[in-house]
Amino acid sequence: MLEAVLLALKVLILILLYLFIWRVARAATHDLGGTKGAGAAPPPSPVSQVEWSPLGEELPPGAGRLPDEHDHGESRAVAEPRPRLIVERSSALAPGTELVLHGLVTVGRSEDNHVVLDDAYASTTHARIVPGAAVPGGAHYVVEDLGSTNGTFVNEERVSEATLRPGARVRIGETVLRYEE
Repeated sequence: MLEAVLLALKVLILILLYLFIWRVARAATHDLGGTKGAGAAPPPSPVSQVEWSPLGEELPPGAGRLPDEHDHGESRAVAEPRPRLIVERSSALAPGTELVLHGLVTVGRSEDNHVVLDDAYASTTHARIVPGAAVPGGAHYVVEDLGSTNGTFVNEERVSEATLRPGARVRIGETVLRYEE
């Protein structure tokens, strides 16, 4: 009788061990951006320009422009720097997409981010880009890694925090973004 109970416990422990391993493998596959179910969201449509307000809402076209008294209702560009990220390479965003920065911007795989990257090498909330102090000739932004597994790179150097200068290339996962003002 005791041998039967011990055998049953061994089988139960093996079943629990296999279930545990299955769950770990499933979670790892999900975290690394593995297979998606039939209900997965379609890839983002190519957009030539996206703008954010400090709260992360998209701004309407023409935001950041002031009316000009000589062009009868048309508008002219505001004569201030326009910090933006331009997609150079990405599996999630169309190359050439311009992301105009207004306040804090988060980047990662989660739908809660301002910039969503469907990239196996990007963390759920990978990095954030925040305004730094104003400098002569414009403002600058700072990129901060948020403890990502694969790191955030500026000009191919892994950083935890870095000030972005015009022309700097930010790599998050397989996505490369060029900072311009």
